[in-house]
Amino acid sequence: MQAINIDNFFNLNYAEYNSLMQFAYYLNIDKNKLIKLLDEFDYKLEDFNKKILKERWKLYYKTGIKDFGLGKELIPLYIAIRYFKPSRVIETGVGYGSSSIYILKALSENNKNAKLKSIGKPYLFEQNYNLSPGYLITPDLKNYWIYYDKWTWEILEDCLKFGFDIFLHDSDHCAEYMYWELDLVFKYAKKNTIILVHDALNNNAFELIANKYNQEVVYFQCINEPPINAVQGVLGACKIC
Repeated sequence: MQAINIDNFFNLNYAEYNSLMQFAYYLNIDKNKLIKLLDEFDYKLEDFNKKILKERWKLYYKTGIKDFGLGKELIPLYIAIRYFKPSRVIETGVGYGSSSIYILKALSENNKNAKLKSIGKPYLFEQNYNLSPGYLITPDLKNYWIYYDKWTWEILEDCLKFGFDIFLHDSDHCAEYMYWELDLVFKYAKKNTIILVHDALNNNAFELIANKYNQEVVYFQCINEPPINAVQGVLGACKIC
């Protein structure tokens, strides 16, 4: 496995930049604020980004797991949290916490009383290496985090009933499961709720559910270089209207 270039890991190429612009336009993110938040991600978070990438690289040497779970799709995820300043965020699927830590970092930068509720049982590799879900999450960010060591079907609906501003699907990406989970999320989503789906183009479940509820979707797509898994690099979004 080749080493990653930590300094340039999150640099967007021309196509990715345009994809981000389309993503932001769909969500009605002000262009000037988008540019400022992109600069924030690149410069203010520079040391933070390098620290997380180094930790993930160490994890590869410990476990041999090549799927980083870290990619440029974390940029629009971070920007969405920063821009909309949600109080209640729910995600399914935790893993080592790649998405979780960027959500939590954005919540901390928003400087408001907000929580991320993460739902997910430990993966087998985490059990084998004695790693807890959210391994990458730093202690200073755990004040914003509520973790449920449960299967999604056990608790998701209860969490949704309490309300949410942004939801992220990042658990099982098989079509049947995604269809079930997203159908439940759309059922409880209110106007202006934002639904995000990692690896959204693995199948057509996201579009099918959005069509069922007469909603439109948009995708941020990036070109992942090795050692990133080729199926990753897509973040789908739907803003309920």
